[in-house]
Amino acid sequence: MKKSILFEITVVLMLSLTLIGFGILIGSVNMQGLSDNIRWVDILSAIGSILAGAGALLGVLSAIYVGRGWKKQNKLKDFVRYYELLIKMQGTTFQYEHLYVTRAKASHPNLLSLDENDNKKLNEILFNCKKYNDNLIYELATLKLLYTDKEVDGLNLIDLRSEVISHRDALNSYDPNKYSFESYESIIEQKRVTLDKIVNQQKDHIKQIVKKT
Repeated sequence: MKKSILFEITVVLMLSLTLIGFGILIGSVNMQGLSDNIRWVDILSAIGSILAGAGALLGVLSAIYVGRGWKKQNKLKDFVRYYELLIKMQGTTFQYEHLYVTRAKASHPNLLSLDENDNKKLNEILFNCKKYNDNLIYELATLKLLYTDKEVDGLNLIDLRSEVISHRDALNSYDPNKYSFESYESIIEQKRVTLDKIVNQQKDHIKQIVKKT
């Protein structure tokens, strides 16, 4: 698609330059010295002016076409960046969940315990989660400035952040003295379903925007 647009732009520009050059050439030729009685000289000059004007018009149309093409490309890039950040944010929740569920199962029936390597991984996950969250806030602000409410209303960071925290709190709440490991897994699964639903709704919204662009 991108190569096709570039090819079309190149053809239009070459045609515009050819018409302008040909028009200027014809219009600048002084053939009055050859014959004062030849009326077709005036006709050629008029044709040259018309061709030059047509070339200039094509140049303007080409500029408009290029502008619209770049606008569409930038729009796609803006929404795709947000989409990719959603995937990365979702990935950190999977990593967090895997770490806690794995360690809870290994520690059962005792309280969950994390060793030094686990804490190192956990800090890295939390760091990335905050980074992606901050980037999502920035990208969403950019989208709201550049595009219509209808295009952006489907992207809700408040609900997303709320479910990420709820999912994390559920993972941190493991207590074998209050409920079984199976009950803990069931709670986490419910939180996962809710979180993924919100993420997927936003991803589907972006897919629709991309299809219409």
